[in-house]
Amino acid sequence: MGRIYKEKGDDSKALYYMQRATLYTEEFQVKGKTLELMWFDRYEAEHPEARPEVIEKRQNELSDIKKQVDELTKEIVELKGDVKSASLGSKLKTYEEYEAEKNHYAAGLWTGVAFTGLGVALAGAGAGLAIANKDDGIKFDKKDSKIEPHIKMDHDVYWTLFGAGITATVLGAVVTGIFGYYYTHLDTNGSDSVSFYSTSDGLGIRF
Repeated sequence: MGRIYKEKGDDSKALYYMQRATLYTEEFQVKGKTLELMWFDRYEAEHPEARPEVIEKRQNELSDIKKQVDELTKEIVELKGDVKSASLGSKLKTYEEYEAEKNHYAAGLWTGVAFTGLGVALAGAGAGLAIANKDDGIKFDKKDSKIEPHIKMDHDVYWTLFGAGITATVLGAVVTGIFGYYYTHLDTNGSDSVSFYSTSDGLGIRF
């Protein structure tokens, strides 16, 4: 009876008869293959998810799910490629933008070179004047045949000029290096990364 209801798809009645049948196996001395089949049928009735047809159906469902996941993964990879291409396209410059950026860095580069040249000139002038006027400030007046003190420009002015020249040289070298790097790496930079800007104290560089 349990098998009949199982074939009809009535799991509750099938389970009822399977359980009752196994209660009398000892009384009726059921042994061997028959006993094994009876307990196997009861187990299947109690655990319908363990039936071969149910397992096969579940495996087919899992296979379908895996195919769907594979398709979605493929779509995601393609979408990532599209997004990356779109992002790259948004960073592409027109010829006018490229030339404007190139001129921007070239201007900074030559400004740095000018600062360096000015600094070298100031440092050289300051050092030269300081060395040329290194005497003790005493002058011999041939007309009156006597020695008189001769007031000269303070040497600190010359060395200040020398220090200003060194500062300008260093600043010019730094600016030249920064703008020169971006000028030579223009194709690898996405946008302006360094520029001049005005401040209340003078001129600054923004990175």
